[in-house]
Amino acid sequence: MTLHELELGKLLERFADGNPTPGGGSAAATAAALAASLVAMSARVTATNKKFADIAERMNRIAQDADSLREELTNLITTDSAVV
Repeated sequence: MTLHELELGKLLERFADGNPTPGGGSAAATAAALAASLVAMSARVTATNKKFADIAERMNRIAQDADSLREELTNLITTDSAVV
């Protein structure tokens, strides 16, 4: 099981267990992936709101970009933890 597949509580335990990996890089990638997820969610909520119909296409592109970034960051969580 890779780090990004762990339940949040288990991931936090791994960060706290005293081993050098996963460390700061994996934690930073986790935080950034969470941020990208929230950007995607916000963009999608905005895109489906009739009040913002004039920017829906732009919001959908932002959501797709945020999804791509989240995927890249998710891969970096595990990649960083494999470097010793």
